[in-house]
Amino acid sequence: TGIAGPGGGTPQKKVGLVYFGIGQKNEETEIHEHYFPFPRSSFREFAAHTGIYLLYDRLKRSA
Repeated sequence: TGIAGPGGGTPQKKVGLVYFGIGQKNEETEIHEHYFPFPRSSFREFAAHTGIYLLYDRLKRSA
């Protein structure tokens, strides 16, 4: 979840902020906060790549 922009941000939650949560049975849930201060299209691309990487990393560590 996050705020891709161009509007919708607040002083507490700026445009470009995104959260990732990764859960797995019998494992602690990970929460990652990232900030990508880019235009919406770039934000979406960086967020997608980051989410895929975080999932890959979690699966690799649990194997």
